[in-house]
Amino acid sequence: MSTPTTEILKNALDQAATDHGVYEADTLGGVHDAEWPAWYADHMAKTLSDAGYTLNTSQKAAEKQPVVELKLEVLVLPVSDVDRAKDFYQKAGFRLDADFNISEELRIIQLTPPGSEMSIIFGTGVTESEPGSVQNLHLIVKDIIEAQADLHNRGIDISEVWHDVDGLFHRPGGRNRVSGPSPDRADYGSFASFSDPDGNGWFLQEVLTRAPGR
Repeated sequence: MSTPTTEILKNALDQAATDHGVYEADTLGGVHDAEWPAWYADHMAKTLSDAGYTLNTSQKAAEKQPVVELKLEVLVLPVSDVDRAKDFYQKAGFRLDADFNISEELRIIQLTPPGSEMSIIFGTGVTESEPGSVQNLHLIVKDIIEAQADLHNRGIDISEVWHDVDGLFHRPGGRNRVSGPSPDRADYGSFASFSDPDGNGWFLQEVLTRAPGR
């Protein structure tokens, strides 16, 4: 059975206190040691080291390392008909940010979902991926019922609201789906799905309160 950390530290402190009293009496001639915190720290470090203990500082060091922000900005969608895709996403409520018709070989269209910091780009000459090959894109909404109804009213062919039978993330191919939102409306648990005219696949996912750290 391992010794609790508090007991290990208490024993080291008791030993340091005893040895410090001897140090003040014999070495300093009874004079109070104003630098005792540093003395205690050195003494405890040596005591614990001699007893075979090590202080793991790797996690703390990692926490202090600055993290460079990497913000996902743009997702490139492969489409076969640029104007058809543009009309579809505008109908879905996406904001048109740019339509650069540079040449016959290059046209760049950027749209942004409502409330999103990330945009989509499609056009001519921007990707060699097969049209419709991008799947499992997720749009986070606060009310899945309201969001599904809004897209439906905009003329988007969207599924009913559904959840996974086990309350988990959805499975491929529509397996294990149960009609209606998650019974307790648990965050991350309710979905609706739709595709653009080329078949690029989207999901609505309801999240009211994000998990810690997200």
